[in-house]
Amino acid sequence: LAGAGSATGGILRGGAAAPRAAALTPAAASDGAEVPPDATDALPNAVVLLGSEPATKRGEMLLKVHLMHQQAVENFHARRARKVELLEALRQKAEGAGAAARVSFLVEAGLVGRLCGKGGERLKKVGAEHGVEVRVLDGADDAAPRTVIIMGDLDGPVAKAREELELLKEDYPVEEERVGFVLSKVPEISRSAGLAYGKWTGKALELCGNRQQIDDAVMLLDNHNEYFAVFEEMGRQRQEIQRS
Repeated sequence: LAGAGSATGGILRGGAAAPRAAALTPAAASDGAEVPPDATDALPNAVVLLGSEPATKRGEMLLKVHLMHQQAVENFHARRARKVELLEALRQKAEGAGAAARVSFLVEAGLVGRLCGKGGERLKKVGAEHGVEVRVLDGADDAAPRTVIIMGDLDGPVAKAREELELLKEDYPVEEERVGFVLSKVPEISRSAGLAYGKWTGKALELCGNRQQIDDAVMLLDNHNEYFAVFEEMGRQRQEIQRS
């Protein structure tokens, strides 16, 4: 095949169909003759087929089929490009691209309800208080962590909103002899501090909540721990009284 011009032009076969390029004949092609530069310049926009009569006929049929479908293919690619562009714009909007201040963090799937509140009330409340927008993006599946994105005009309010919303985990060490004493108070302290939960892992007390909630729980636990010696002494005195 020798191509000249665009695919929308005509198709020329052999020598008789190309009078202005007399060298473009089956005989010349089989002899390996070169086409004079001025001859190709004189051709219209066309695809020139060089070869035997059966070969050029088959080539012409294939090219006509290609040209018939070319516009449909081009339209498909144009539609696809527009859709990809639209999807990219939607993705950037969902992820807050272009926001002056933006942070993101992950939250476990099981804690999403706690973070959002009933009907998303907690997200709306924090967003309104700090003048930010909060979005929660889906994970790869139901069990996968979710991505929380906070966007706003200033870094300060965005950071404050994150501090209120982000659920952290922190281990509170408990001496072996005090495990029962401390765990007896965990439900009450968890409620008072507003923790998502406080649970014994076998090695430590795991606290889950935002930064302020964890700090409050640690303060209450420390305070409770200070009374351990007092309770121990009270227990000994009770035992002595009972023996007497």
